[in-house]
Amino acid sequence: VDRISLTPDGAASLLIDSQWHQFDHALVTVSLGVLQANQLIEPSLVTSERQSALKQMQLGVVDKIFVRFALPIELPNNCNHLWIIKQRLHRNWLDGLTGVSVVNKSRDTLILWLAGHYAKEMESQTAEQVEALLVSYLESALRCRLPRVTKLLRTSFGQDPHLRGSYSSYVPGCEPGAARRLASPIEFAGSAVGVGKPAICFAGEHTSEKHYATVQGAFLSGVREARRLAAYYKLAEAKSDLAAMI
Repeated sequence: VDRISLTPDGAASLLIDSQWHQFDHALVTVSLGVLQANQLIEPSLVTSERQSALKQMQLGVVDKIFVRFALPIELPNNCNHLWIIKQRLHRNWLDGLTGVSVVNKSRDTLILWLAGHYAKEMESQTAEQVEALLVSYLESALRCRLPRVTKLLRTSFGQDPHLRGSYSSYVPGCEPGAARRLASPIEFAGSAVGVGKPAICFAGEHTSEKHYATVQGAFLSGVREARRLAAYYKLAEAKSDLAAMI
């Protein structure tokens, strides 16, 4: 979907592969980063309140690196956050590691976490560069020679154009209610029901006031929008029944 607009009769209009398609409603679930970076919504439909809310939230980056070795490896019992801090002498993205642990029963795969500008720096490097730095770091920290790496997988949420980050948060000094304003639908005022038709709805963790930055928030925001549409059609049905009685 390249653009979402509203037709004169209140239909949600989506530009898909250079063709416009009309729907009763559209539910926008893209990330906060995509909303901030792209003019997905027709600019004339974006109110000043929504623009302000977009500026008062930010999307951070949290990445994971999975490393599988040819043989099982052992980590020290104190291999935790404090252990990692002691190794921060590299002056590169390795200084941003916040966790390392074995993730499967065969003991041959590690998962490592990093966030913020460290994650963005890691994403900018090739897989070969990441592997070389990581193996050197682990061998230095563990003081042993590691088995051969057989596979390395990593997330790149910051560079992914469909995500542009991982979890939302409020910027310092933001006004209350930013998530609520992002959750408010774009309505068609000419609805026959007598209330605004929620033509373009919004869901996602960044629209949840209480549970932003969580999967729970994303799920509950979808439930919220489903209930919004159900309430609208329930009202429409009630008005139709009343008209039939009269």
